[in-house]
Amino acid sequence: FAEPMSGEIHIGFIPTVGPYLLPHIIQDLREHFPKLEFYLYEHQTQVLLKRLEEGELDCLVLAELEGMEGFGAIPLYQEPMWLAV
Repeated sequence: FAEPMSGEIHIGFIPTVGPYLLPHIIQDLREHFPKLEFYLYEHQTQVLLKRLEEGELDCLVLAELEGMEGFGAIPLYQEPMWLAV
């Protein structure tokens, strides 16, 4: 509390997002928050939600699903989907 945005932060990612999003944001996060120590976890949605609920993770990056009403959510971006035939 004495120094905001310092210490540890444990962030969970689903496998379909982590490898694509992290290379674009991790360097900026480290530059903007040099006193934060990042711990990154990749797992399936239900495992991540359980770990968040149990306090093992601080936040998650995943697709919003039914049953997540008990958690706060902030949209990060929209990704266009295309159908190739």
